[in-house]
Amino acid sequence: MHTIPLEFRVDGARVLGKPEGLQGAKLAVDALLITMLEKHHDDVVSAVENAGIEVQEVMASPLAASITALTKAQKTAGVALANIGSETLSVIVFDNDMPVSLKVFPLGSNEITNTLALSFQIPLAEAEQLKRGAVTGSDISPKKMQQVVSANAMLDEINKSGMVALYINFDTGKSELKDDGKATAKEIIALLKLSPQLKIEIGGHTDNVGNAASNKTLSQSRAQAVLAAIVAGGINANRLTAVGYGQEVPIGDNRSEAGRAKNRRVELVKK
Repeated sequence: MHTIPLEFRVDGARVLGKPEGLQGAKLAVDALLITMLEKHHDDVVSAVENAGIEVQEVMASPLAASITALTKAQKTAGVALANIGSETLSVIVFDNDMPVSLKVFPLGSNEITNTLALSFQIPLAEAEQLKRGAVTGSDISPKKMQQVVSANAMLDEINKSGMVALYINFDTGKSELKDDGKATAKEIIALLKLSPQLKIEIGGHTDNVGNAASNKTLSQSRAQAVLAAIVAGGINANRLTAVGYGQEVPIGDNRSEAGRAKNRRVELVKK
């Protein structure tokens, strides 16, 4: 579709501008080639011409969008233009008033709609409204929306480092989930619904106060309590494993209260 010269070199030396009038033995050029399947090209042209419109030229849509959406100053300074369609995302990058990169990804705003529908368990039509910020009379509470936001943050951390540490408050020596723990469990449920293929280990950890064997048993009970809450929320138990590590894997200094607080945690580890 387009061949856009990005840089010329004459005998290995970079040319500022075009090489017309220069002398040398070897001319090299770096170019941006924008291509599409010939059949797709012919189908588009045929459809337009069948509608009675003469086609004089075909241009890649990101390049065409840049003509109306970007100024010359922006293109010269360097800018990226992203166009989110229903099924595709196109990105074009300019530097020094030249398009240096263009890519069309097979993901669009429909993915956002589908994710919202799955996360909130709502119809697609309502999810589409929510995406556009136009929901009225919805029963989606701010608390439920915060759960999904937190779930996305947890998912990002798991994808980045393979695990995320959560600080869930338990009464001393107890493993029953309190209100904040139940809220965190709901966030984990939302996380697992966002990523249906994800399997996790729920690791319970304690500080070194008390007997090591008792701490290990307690951490196992707490991890199991989190697992049970997640399963009660509709997640298949086959995706989950509960392991109690007790005080064996500290991440803080047990000689200080701050360090002991860091060690009292539940970790979600990607399997």
